Amino acid sequence: LVVQDAIAVIGPFDGKGARAAARASKRAGMPMISLAPRGESAASAFHVRHSAEERARALARHAIEDGVKDFAIFAPQSSYGQIVGGAFADEVKKLGGQIVVNASYPRGATSFKDQMRQLKKPWSAIFIPDQAKSLALIAPALAAANLNSRPKGEKAKHGRSVRLLSTAEGISDTFLRQAGRYAWGAVFAPGFYADRTDTLIADFVSTYEEQYGAVPGAHEAYAFDAARLVQAAIADGATDRAGIVTALRSAQLPGLTGAIRFGADGR
Repeated sequence: LVVQDAIAVIGPFDGKGARAAARASKRAGMPMISLAPRGESAASAFHVRHSAEERARALARHAIEDGVKDFAIFAPQSSYGQIVGGAFADEVKKLGGQIVVNASYPRGATSFKDQMRQLKKPWSAIFIPDQAKSLALIAPALAAANLNSRPKGEKAKHGRSVRLLSTAEGISDTFLRQAGRYAWGAVFAPGFYADRTDTLIADFVSTYEEQYGAVPGAHEAYAFDAARLVQAAIADGATDRAGIVTALRSAQLPGLTGAIRFGADGR
């Protein structure tokens, strides 16, 4: 790519590849927009994707700012559950909240009746760091245990009203059909959701479906945003690698994944 006079690189998706590519981009002065949720910082490397830990911390801040002080964490017994649940717990404690219950369930579990007993202590909000397909099974299990997801100030007719928070990885309309009624007032941070009520997202989803016959997910959305960032830099007059780097450092763009701008560390 350097020999072929490319002026920017988008990718890769995996953390190991992104770390190696960041070092190579630094040596070549090649601007790189990584699509991996983690990776090394470099003068010419930018990271457009929100990691699950960042999204967990954002959920914690949102809940604390909304008046929640006591939490339960219900996480899968996996490295993802441990790391993302830990990031949420650290942010809660930093902001003066408390984790009342830190419970878990086997990775890939499809029944949660026994694990519900771990959640008996009183708390106001529960954080579940997992895939949306698992959340679609957990949400009704919570309701069956009389722990009903409700928005702030709304009381359930039966049982306790609780706030439901999740990274809800890979969420789609399937979750809404299967478990939407059990997630009333829930707040999710999946990074991207193919929301057809949002004009920008709806246009992207429609075009993607026409070309590929499928609904786009987070991989596709972050890649699209990365390409638009480079496109915008060129439209603003960048003609070489240094110009792209300068433009990205001050970029502000309404993206599919939120309003995009980079910090001093390129994230």
